[in-house]
Amino acid sequence: MPSPASILLAASLVLVLIARAHATPDFETSALPEPRVELIVVEAPGCKYCRLFRRNIFPLYAISPRAREAPLRFIELAAAKSGKLSLRAPIDVLPTILLLRDGREVGRIPGYLAPENFFHSVNDLLSRIR
Repeated sequence: MPSPASILLAASLVLVLIARAHATPDFETSALPEPRVELIVVEAPGCKYCRLFRRNIFPLYAISPRAREAPLRFIELAAAKSGKLSLRAPIDVLPTILLLRDGREVGRIPGYLAPENFFHSVNDLLSRIR
């Protein structure tokens, strides 16, 4: 059974990650070089399931080994529709998680999934590029 100190430490880490999620640079202003493989979460203001993704899944993903292999960032639907991403099809469900390799879509996860299903889906997507 975890000690109260380890629970407090874990909770603090999650709060820091949530705070950082809200400070994620947007698609237009990111100054970092674009990684070769990345996950892009397409969201929109007011989207209930987008907020659930940020709250329930992003903190877990950020501390997972997958985050080093495929960093995750958020963009708004308008930016995704601007033509700067090489998409296979239009985005019609939010959130949509896109796996990009060298700026081109490899696959996607349309809609909100529970964390366990999300991680299974990400593993499946990443297996396509390994």
